Amino acid sequence: MAECVADVLIDNPKFPQGVCRAANRFAKSKPFRGAYEERRDKFVATVGLLNEALEMNVSIIFTDGHDESTSLASYVNWDGGADNPCIVMVGKLSATTLLYLYAGCMTPFDGRMASHWGKMRWAANLMKRFFPRSFAGLDTSGPFLLRRGDVAPQMLDDADAAGQ
Repeated sequence: MAECVADVLIDNPKFPQGVCRAANRFAKSKPFRGAYEERRDKFVATVGLLNEALEMNVSIIFTDGHDESTSLASYVNWDGGADNPCIVMVGKLSATTLLYLYAGCMTPFDGRMASHWGKMRWAANLMKRFFPRSFAGLDTSGPFLLRRGDVAPQMLDDADAAGQ
């Protein structure tokens, strides 16, 4: 069983062609650049492309507060049922968090995504393949894929103790 993100990384990860197109387009859109509204639009477009590629109906909404706080409070709302999940982005817009939560939306159709590590495998390997420069600056030694120095070690210990 995986103990850290590094444990789920694959040398040459394979993804469906449509997922590769969506991730490549997301990367080329430079989702880390631009005003909040521009960045938000890039996230919405990516969800649309992933929906098309995977024949899903995932929606995405953003909380009013778009501060630079962690995105770890983001989640998937299942009120619309398994066929209509909604990603709720809270705090900082994070490509990793978006990909992780989208993987979670696949859980009813792909049992590998039921665990934290299944979702992290999908998201981290997409980041590694399509965002190599950004990925190089991420810490893979804990349960989450985070920028080096962004999170105090205590936060990782708390998440690990909670089984996340």
